[in-house]
Amino acid sequence: MIVYIAEKPDIATAIASYLWNDYAQCRNKHCYQKCDVIVTWAFGHIMMTAMPEAYGKEYADFANYPIFPTRWKKLPSPSTKDQFEYIRSILKKTDIVVNGGDPDREGQLLIDEILDFVGYQGEVRRILINAKDTDSMRRAFDNIVPNEEFRSLYQAGMARERADWLVGINLSRAYTASARKCGGG
Repeated sequence: MIVYIAEKPDIATAIASYLWNDYAQCRNKHCYQKCDVIVTWAFGHIMMTAMPEAYGKEYADFANYPIFPTRWKKLPSPSTKDQFEYIRSILKKTDIVVNGGDPDREGQLLIDEILDFVGYQGEVRRILINAKDTDSMRRAFDNIVPNEEFRSLYQAGMARERADWLVGINLSRAYTASARKCGGG
């Protein structure tokens, strides 16, 4: 089975419409499917970095900082858990995944982190869709490459995400602690 995972539903629709003339009849709640090809989607960030409490009960208190995880934890976002569970279930019987995230570090991260989280071990390819018109889609399909060629984009996306988390969580706590010392909230 081949599974295309798009970053968002409109790109999944573009992929499905490129693959099949009757794509609209191939749609269900979580995907488009015809024979042994599935086109599904994330909703942007389907995974999220765990909140501070996941790294220790002491971090439930805002006064405890800084927080520098030695082992980062990811989990499915509650708002997209149903779609995540569907993707997880089909990956168990998938031979080839085609990463259809946007052609940037964020798009690479959004799909690769799902594959990493579920421990997918099959072949992964990468399609770079820059536009949804027929010529652009043809170019994208003619140039599918091994996903591994974009590992550095994934790592860059993960570095940005972790830096945002570290700064956001720790500064929020520092400002809150400072405000409390001065009589605020």
